[in-house]
Amino acid sequence: MAKAASGASRKGAMLQGVRSQGAKFEGATFEGVTFNDLRTFISLCQEVDDWRLIEGADWDCEIGALVEATAELIHDPPLLLFDSIKGYPPGYRVVSLTVASRKRAALALGLPADKSLLELVRLAARKVMAAQPIPPKEVATGPVMENILLEE
Repeated sequence: MAKAASGASRKGAMLQGVRSQGAKFEGATFEGVTFNDLRTFISLCQEVDDWRLIEGADWDCEIGALVEATAELIHDPPLLLFDSIKGYPPGYRVVSLTVASRKRAALALGLPADKSLLELVRLAARKVMAAQPIPPKEVATGPVMENILLEE
């Protein structure tokens, strides 16, 4: 059975012994906040919103069930970070529900976190409509060309 760790729960424990961390920046605005990789984004999510660290979960039975139950049963669910997964070396982790809360979705899109859900949807739609596409660059070689299926 997986065990969970962390700080004080705002919404109550999903699992016995689970506590949340984060939620330090009430009314934060994420406009202009940038991140270049998933680790940085996860770190920022941990600073601004609820999250759970679950250690020792089984990849085959527990991770999917915990993610689905959390997403279905908790309004604005916490980010779930699974570590010490059974059958995998230390450091192989799984993160889920990264943008399942209003605050983390605002962070991902660079929007103010203090807006209502409807206003966030409107701001996100405007941002998507105003986005300029990045033109493709054709190259002769690259990592995508390294694996070639020659025959069935």
